[in-house]
Amino acid sequence: MTLFKTVLFSVLLMGTTPLYAETALPEPSQYLVPETDIFKGKPVPVDLTSYPKAATYKTKLQEGTQKGANFAGHYAVVTIGCGTQCQENWVIDVKTGKILDKFSSIIGTNFQLGSSLMIVNPPDLQLKKSYEEHPEQPLLGTMETTYEVWKEDKFDVIHQDKWINVIKTLP
Repeated sequence: MTLFKTVLFSVLLMGTTPLYAETALPEPSQYLVPETDIFKGKPVPVDLTSYPKAATYKTKLQEGTQKGANFAGHYAVVTIGCGTQCQENWVIDVKTGKILDKFSSIIGTNFQLGSSLMIVNPPDLQLKKSYEEHPEQPLLGTMETTYEVWKEDKFDVIHQDKWINVIKTLP
């Protein structure tokens, strides 16, 4: 009887594993910023001394923050191209002008003013179609998609997977 219970338990456990393994990807609505934290005032000029080599990108950073906050309530994400399939993304607090972070992306980012979720190299329907037509593309096959939450002036990675796995969620 004990062997039967062990086998039955194993079969049941293995049968339910996909239910636990398949998790929904994070959504911006899960990481909303309180309305009171959304900055609507005039942005403070960028403090170019607050981050190494920021002065090199002075014009782009200043132009990017003049538009105001676009991420997590009071931050501006300013994206500067650095070549084919390369972007440098700067996170600047528009209330203080301080540059808090810089990170790279390959095919871009998804973010919103009212959410603290940042998706780096997000799933994209057009690129999915391109990849399905040409799966030998080395860049798309090895690229990572990262879901990060902005907390206490830094990113916390909450989910990361190969881009080719993430695009399976697209229609």
